[in-house]
Amino acid sequence: MQPFPQDVFTEPEPDPHTLRNLGPLTPLAGIWEGQRGLDVHPAAEGTEKNAYIERIDLQPIDAQTNGPQLYYGLRYHTRIVKPDDVETFHDQVGYWLWEPATGTLLQTLAIPRGQIAMAVGTASPDAKSFELVARRGSEVNPQYPAQDRRADTESDSAGRFIAPCFAGLPKPYAVASSTTPLPDR
Repeated sequence: MQPFPQDVFTEPEPDPHTLRNLGPLTPLAGIWEGQRGLDVHPAAEGTEKNAYIERIDLQPIDAQTNGPQLYYGLRYHTRIVKPDDVETFHDQVGYWLWEPATGTLLQTLAIPRGQIAMAVGTASPDAKSFELVARRGSEVNPQYPAQDRRADTESDSAGRFIAPCFAGLPKPYAVASSTTPLPDR
């Protein structure tokens, strides 16, 4: 964690061009669709598998200042449905944020089952992959489930929510529309 500067009141002047300042998040801007997802999770009978279709909308937001901190970011909405079904299977909203001064990445997320998390990691501005981690009960990057009624399926054995990310989402994702040129796949 970075030490606090002595002057916590002066805010930096942000560049109004968010897309130029997203660092490793730049290739993610746009709308992504995956047609061949597979959810595998524990069930009373053992393991349950559900095919799904996913749409992720990642849109640039205006720069955000918080005292000396300056964040550039993407607002996102993920909606997952089962094939040939209109009912939502999973829904998630939040922000991907990049702090250029420290190389810090944040992902905030909320799921309409009373769950929230904030995952944190670091990366260089041109990173092609990175990992963010949220620890249950952490005061720095927390994960708060509404109620644990089943096995810990959203985090690993250390109580961490891990959000791996790759510049340009991995296959089977395809770009529905993008605000940035995309890397070769």
